[in-house]
Amino acid sequence: MSPSTQTPPAQAEKRCAAGAQSVERALYLLQMIGEEDGPVSLPVLCERTGLNRTTVWRLLSTLEKYHFLCRNPKTKDYDLGYGATMLCTAPQRRYATLIRRAQPAMERLVEHTQESLVLSVPHAGGTLVVYQMDSPLSIRLKDYTNQITPLWNTSNGKVLLADLPPRELEHLLRQQPMSFSLQPVEDLEAVREAVRLTAQRGYGTVEGEWSMGENGISAPIYAGSQLVAFLGIGGPDTRFTHQDMEDVAPLLCSACTEIGADLL
Repeated sequence: MSPSTQTPPAQAEKRCAAGAQSVERALYLLQMIGEEDGPVSLPVLCERTGLNRTTVWRLLSTLEKYHFLCRNPKTKDYDLGYGATMLCTAPQRRYATLIRRAQPAMERLVEHTQESLVLSVPHAGGTLVVYQMDSPLSIRLKDYTNQITPLWNTSNGKVLLADLPPRELEHLLRQQPMSFSLQPVEDLEAVREAVRLTAQRGYGTVEGEWSMGENGISAPIYAGSQLVAFLGIGGPDTRFTHQDMEDVAPLLCSACTEIGADLL
C-alpha cells in the first residue's frame, strides 16, 4: 500500500472508536431485549436507549442478519434469535460430559439438602457456572447459569485460590488485588488465612459475601491431579446456616471425589 492510500492514524483511531461504540450499543440492545418477557418494539427501544430511530434500526438489522435477533413479520417487534440461544447453550454443550457425570451426585445432594446445586469450572478471572440444579422449595438461589463469578467472595472462587501455587497466589494478591473481588480487599492477610483454611478443609464457604442473604459451600472436582470443576450448594442464610454447611461438607466432598473418579 502506498503512503497516499494509507488511512491517516487519526482517522483510523476515529473509525476504531466509532466501531467500538457501535458494538457497545448493539450489545446493550441485545441485553435489553433479552431481559424482557417478550418481544420489544422499535419505538420502545429508541425511547429507552435515547438513540435515534435510524441508528437503532441499523443496529437491530445487523443483529437480525446474524440471527442474534428475530423480528415478528406481523408486529415488527424484536426478540432473541437462534444465534443468542446458541451462545447461551454453548457452555452446556462444551461441558456436556462433565454435567452428565455430575448429575447423579447432584440429584442426591439436592434431595438430601433441599437446596440448589451449582456446577462451575475455572474461567479467566473467576469461575463459570455451567449447570444449576434447583431446590424444589419455593425460595431458592437465583439462576447463575452462564454467569462468571469472582475468585473472592464466592465459595468456588476460594477453592480455586486455594489450588494456586503459592507464588502465583502471592502475585495475584500483590499485583491484582482488585481483579478477583467485588469489593476492595483491604486485609490481604485475612485473604491468605481464608485461603489456607480452605486448602486445609478441602472446601470453601461464604456467608452473604457474594449475594446478601445467601450462604454457600463448594468443593473441588479433580480428574487425577487436575482441578477441572467445582460443585457448590447454596441457599438462603435463614435456612442454609453455617452449621448446615459444616454438616453437609463431608457429603459434598465425597460427591466431588465420586464425580472426579468417573471422569477418568
